[in-house]
Amino acid sequence: MSAKKGSDFSRRDLLFGFVDRIRGREPGEKAVTGVTQESSEADGHFAAGRWSEAVNAYRDVLARESGNEEARVRLGICFYRQGKHTQAVVELGRVLRKRSHNLASLYLGLCHARRGELDKAATAWKAYFEPSRVPLMREINFQLARIETEKEVDSGSVAAAVEEALAAEQG
Repeated sequence: MSAKKGSDFSRRDLLFGFVDRIRGREPGEKAVTGVTQESSEADGHFAAGRWSEAVNAYRDVLARESGNEEARVRLGICFYRQGKHTQAVVELGRVLRKRSHNLASLYLGLCHARRGELDKAATAWKAYFEPSRVPLMREINFQLARIETEKEVDSGSVAAAVEEALAAEQG
């Protein structure tokens, strides 16, 4: 009569964790969304900033593997980069309904900020916690304080400040 408890990680994540450790990659830093040819192609487009090609490729990946959360997060990021914030909210929200995911929370907050929905952006960013990314966390916390204390906050400037911190971190 005991209910089966779900785990916070999959066997796939465990395997990739060991492989990442051997390769010297930081934990949580995903190199690819999968091991198929379609996944590699999609990740290549994503890395090169070819957002529309990456969208098509990630849609192909998700048609075969609808549960691939990393592909869905990257699809949401591609939509965000294209300025398609509503579509990005849908994809990122699908991931976050299943489990917490830092990157999805970060970009969901950016989408809401770009749409002028600062209360929703604040809710998404409160779920974001990545202690190894101190400058980004500092900027998000500063923007959260602005949203909560200032009467009039320009949503575009909030999103731009977080994007700037994200860009500075990525080099």
